[in-house]
Amino acid sequence: IGALDMDMTGEDPEKTGGVMRIEKTPDPSAIYGYTLDAVPWNEPDEDIPSANNPYYDENYNSSWGEGFVRLPDSHTLWGAGDPEGLFDRGWYLNDLYMYVTSTVIDRHDADFEVDVCPFEGGSDHEVFLAEQIPSVLTWHFTDYTYHTSVDTLYMSSPRELESVGITTLACGLAMSDLCDDSAKAIEIVDAVKEAAIKRFQAEQINTEHHLKYMKAGYQSKDEALANEKEVLKAWGTWYDEALESVATLVDEPSEELKTSIKGARDYIKAYTASSVRHAEYVLDELDEESFMNAMTTINDYLDSVDVPEELQPQIDAIVNEAQRNIFYAETGADAATAATRAIQEIETVLAVDASKKAQELANAKIDAQDEVMAYMEANRKYVPSDLGLSIVLDSVVAIGTAKDKDAVDAALAAAKASIDKVVKAKKAKVTGLKVTSKKLKATAKWKKTAGVTGYQVVYKLKSAKKFKTLKTTKKLTVTSPKLKKGKTYQFKVRAYTTIQGKKVYGPYCKVKTVKIKK
Repeated sequence: IGALDMDMTGEDPEKTGGVMRIEKTPDPSAIYGYTLDAVPWNEPDEDIPSANNPYYDENYNSSWGEGFVRLPDSHTLWGAGDPEGLFDRGWYLNDLYMYVTSTVIDRHDADFEVDVCPFEGGSDHEVFLAEQIPSVLTWHFTDYTYHTSVDTLYMSSPRELESVGITTLACGLAMSDLCDDSAKAIEIVDAVKEAAIKRFQAEQINTEHHLKYMKAGYQSKDEALANEKEVLKAWGTWYDEALESVATLVDEPSEELKTSIKGARDYIKAYTASSVRHAEYVLDELDEESFMNAMTTINDYLDSVDVPEELQPQIDAIVNEAQRNIFYAETGADAATAATRAIQEIETVLAVDASKKAQELANAKIDAQDEVMAYMEANRKYVPSDLGLSIVLDSVVAIGTAKDKDAVDAALAAAKASIDKVVKAKKAKVTGLKVTSKKLKATAKWKKTAGVTGYQVVYKLKSAKKFKTLKTTKKLTVTSPKLKKGKTYQFKVRAYTTIQGKKVYGPYCKVKTVKIKK
């Protein structure tokens, strides 16, 4: 899968001056003109941007004759190596290692300081890269004790050794642990995407620096623009491949992982194109006021509308195209026209989406109302007709006035819950009825039934045809009025639940008989 080479792992940065480094698998920072580290004892001068680094001047011109210097990547004082013939495809490993490193710092060692440097070569990881296996190197540099007689155990740090070891082990574990876990792989996709965004943000600053370099007379406008486009497109290609490579971590990538990778790749392609247009704008030194006025018109419109998340890539594409058209507009009026056209395109996209969602909502409402009716029909024998009609009418109103699918689902669920409540009330049985008599009166007792409002007790002479209500009560015992001596009476009880102001009765329990003694 890859190689993690721990070359120099346990030295004390405070004693040696060598901070922990991750030397990356070759990427564009190993090819283009990124700077060297400052020596540790250089004192920065806040008035001069490059005073803490003697290797480029205030116009970002290389002091060793290599041309324009890019930031923030910096080679160590070991110096740049030649990546030709080595593994150089875009790969997730560089950013995965840094993602793991940030977690180790958060959870284990807040004082653990880690930096990165472009590929430089000169260590064992180069052997793997020559065999087309992605590899990173951990080491500490620039280290003034390196290969000297003062490079003793005194210069080592158990804490540093532990933190480097945990970081590398955790990175290796993450690579192996993802083999059957698409969810974790999606987390790595997000980390690589965030790293790509930070890269392009840094490169856009380099474009601004390149303008200073060009204006100082070191390079023509055409040469500067061509160089910027080459570098930006190289990073775009590298990160496109890096995002795609995450799928190689998983034996059987899920559809969710494939969708996540595609979305991230599309986003970075758009970001690359935007960065290239930014370079064209900056280095061509266009009419800034006309450009900014037109773009402000678009941005003000976007601030005034809600763009659904799923439409954002489509809207971004329209804005990016508009930015390009505005950039190439010959006059301020042409730029304003391009902005207006872009707003019209966005309005069309939003209107089509709104119409589609309105139709989807209307269909959902019809389906929900049909489902309420079907559910009611399935429980018809339990639901009184007047109460059932009330529930249906309430649900029709709630579903009909719902503003979105969630509200429709909530109204449907509420209607089903009301029907379920009636059914439960209709099935609520009373158990344990006992009837005793004393002093010409009968007392009925029964067990409590969960979730009911109260009980109805009825009785009659055994010889009578109909029962009459003795009492409706919430208590679990009822005593009759004075009864006739020598007569036999029958008692039974049922539970009821009050729903929408109506009593819904359950079944009567079995009849109990008692004879009033002389």
